[in-house]
Amino acid sequence: MHTKRIQQFEMFVCDDCREHFYDEEHGDDDQHIVPGTLVDDLPQTYRCPKCGAPKKNLRPVLSIGSTAW
Repeated sequence: MHTKRIQQFEMFVCDDCREHFYDEEHGDDDQHIVPGTLVDDLPQTYRCPKCGAPKKNLRPVLSIGSTAW
């Protein structure tokens, strides 16, 4: 399911471990995600490489030190 974005985010943080950042511009080489892949377009099997949380736990980063949750 795709949700409409209010703001164009490019960086996301895992809400479980808060150690993994997913950058849409760079993708994720380790999980074979090509650069430019939007978080909404990640496969349902995508997991945080640090803690194993599902992609639904990725939260948009608004700026350094703050997140949208």
